[in-house]
Amino acid sequence: MPGEKFTFRKDARIRKRLEFESVKNSGQKLAGRYWHAQWIHVQAKASRLGVITTRKSGLSHERARLRRLVREFFRLHRMELCKAVDLVIVARAGSGSADSKTLRMELATLWYRIAQRLTS
Repeated sequence: MPGEKFTFRKDARIRKRLEFESVKNSGQKLAGRYWHAQWIHVQAKASRLGVITTRKSGLSHERARLRRLVREFFRLHRMELCKAVDLVIVARAGSGSADSKTLRMELATLWYRIAQRLTS
């Protein structure tokens, strides 16, 4: 199927608490103003994403928007990562009130820094 590589299927998601905790406990970390990223290298053939939005990051509709934004970004840019990783993105406090353009720009910067660390 032509658009298959841009889908966000269930096997591309981190879904279990143990998987989130393994990334949290032994992963590398980067932080920005609105996002906090943690990741670990995995032997799988594809990267996976987990998104955490707490009540501190905004109201329920803002948290849903943050999750959609991160999932869309991952879906479109995951091929840029040179290695398979389990990646957890955490929305920081107050990120729900920021505009989408600012959030995307910071996410892109964070993504670039992660890609740099994976190649070195």
